[in-house]
Order: sequence, then structure tokens, then C-alpha cells
Amino acid sequence: MSDEVLIGEADGEVEIVINWPDQRSAVNGAVSQDITDAFEVLDSKADPRCAILAGKGTVLSAGTEWKIEVSA
Repeated sequence: MSDEVLIGEADGEVEIVINWPDQRSAVNGAVSQDITDAFEVLDSKADPRCAILAGKGTVLSAGTEWKIEVSA
């Protein structure tokens, strides 16, 4: 898992944070995979009370990152 998705746990609560504030926590392929991996970790826990999905910064997520490189 990359530094763009963080997992924290306390008292049966799991927090999954998209840690990409300079991109308004946009979701690209790597972030999407990291979120999937985080929920798989959550699923393996014995008895989580809840899961919180959050974005670092001012938004949960601005949407999908669409960067297209064009070569000449």
C-alpha cells in the first residue's frame, strides 16, 4: 500500500484516509487498488465496529484523476 491511502485503527473503528490533498484526494488506479486492499484488511479483522472513509484536506474526493500524456 502506498502513502496515498492510510489506515488507522482504534477501539474497533478503522479509518481509511485518501492522503493526496494536493490532488484533492482524487482517485486513480493506484489509489483505487489501495482502497480495495484496505477494505480487504478490514474484512480480515475479527470484529470491526465501523469503517470511516475520509479524504485528507478539504474534500473526501474530487473524483477520478484523468491525466493523459500525449507524445508527439
